[in-house]
Amino acid sequence: MLALRCSDIDLERARVRVALGVTETKDGQHEGQTKTASQRLIDVDRETVALLAQILSLRDPLSDERLFRRPDGRVLRHQHVQRAWSNARASVGLPALHFHDLRHVGLTMIAETGAPLSVLKHRAGHGTIQAAMNYQHRATERGAQEAELFAKRKLEERQRVVLERQAKLKDDEGDQLPV
Repeated sequence: MLALRCSDIDLERARVRVALGVTETKDGQHEGQTKTASQRLIDVDRETVALLAQILSLRDPLSDERLFRRPDGRVLRHQHVQRAWSNARASVGLPALHFHDLRHVGLTMIAETGAPLSVLKHRAGHGTIQAAMNYQHRATERGAQEAELFAKRKLEERQRVVLERQAKLKDDEGDQLPV
């Protein structure tokens, strides 16, 4: 997140390019490849696009400057995010929630929509399907719901076939009328 550049945001296509990562060491902040050395385009929802548009309205959207900066314009560091996150979670009574947990929650929510593992793997930047399986833990709770959806889909398909047969019979009867 800290490595995102203004030029990584495509508001028209509602996409964000994840190309770099940031690590903090005792020597400071270092920018380089993502943890899995992968680059990817992530589709985002309309609400996120609107928020990104607000941020970009204050900057040159084509520039290579970092998207997220401190109010004084300096580079945002992990410690700044951590401090703001600690204050936010304390104010809502969730002191044990870590910033990285938001990633897990978001990917789990996407998994719950029925997104395929390949989509989760891509969004998360994982190298294996097995890593993406971590977000499927709640999928087992959906077994009964999926069974009901399947039953509904079977019924709809049967009804469609019956209607098609009835329409064909009517057409065939019309063809046999004397002229």
